[in-house]
Amino acid sequence: MELYLDNEIDKKLSNLYTKEVLENVKPGVIDYLGMNIFEKPDSDIEFKIYYDDGHSREEYEQKYKDPLIDFLYEKDMVFFLEIVRDKDNSECTRFNVGLKNLTNENVMSLFDWLDKNVSFFDKYKDEILKLSEIKRYLDENHKYSSFFFIGIVKDETGIKVLKCYWLNKNREPHEIFSDEYHLNFLESLGIEQFKELIPLTKEAIKNCGRHLCMTGIDYNAEFSEKHKLYVDYPTDVYGGLLKTFPDNDELKKKIILIRDWHEIHNEFYCDGFTIGKDADNKLVLNIYFRFKKP
Repeated sequence: MELYLDNEIDKKLSNLYTKEVLENVKPGVIDYLGMNIFEKPDSDIEFKIYYDDGHSREEYEQKYKDPLIDFLYEKDMVFFLEIVRDKDNSECTRFNVGLKNLTNENVMSLFDWLDKNVSFFDKYKDEILKLSEIKRYLDENHKYSSFFFIGIVKDETGIKVLKCYWLNKNREPHEIFSDEYHLNFLESLGIEQFKELIPLTKEAIKNCGRHLCMTGIDYNAEFSEKHKLYVDYPTDVYGGLLKTFPDNDELKKKIILIRDWHEIHNEFYCDGFTIGKDADNKLVLNIYFRFKKP
């Protein structure tokens, strides 16, 4: 990745990551480059590098061993593996797994494993199960298949954060499984953090184009946080977001900063964004970039 050091974001990237890490920000190695912005005044942009499936599997086999990932491999439930770097750490502690073979039996086996091995899972189990009942198919043997993506943040003592994601889209248009269906389902659960996020997401979908893609929540021993709603393939990401948050000067300033960065990095396209709430109930936007295909 070529950096332009007169650009504020490129300057931040050069200060955060080593030359070796930045040279590997290229097609075939990374899947996404993520930028997170916050409405809190004086907060900085956070960056995350998401490595693609092939690179992540190879690095995992060479360097890492994790009981949850090994369990998912044994159950043939790993659709893709994603190692995530949010700073220049030599020992990666963040892993995401896209799931497959999501039969009722497999999902219940996964929840049973989490119940036995993640000390705080029981605290959130009922909510996670209810969210997993968002339908992807009418097949009764796949009642929980929307729970298709799981992430962990860990240290030497084990899993500190469990990141759960539910798919809210279909490959083909469907009269039942629409944006309206998924948003109404989420609203019906009465989760406090989604009360503001759902109207904002509806507005963003209207302004930016495309559809709801995914729901995400991070869980830890104390509380749930980082409630997020994902929109994929926006047609007007910057104009649409500026229109969605017309009175939020902090977010607008940072959206423009990213827009200006993107104008000089047209090797990327915006694959999607999230509207979320942090642990302090403040708004967060995550914007995700992928390399354009040659």
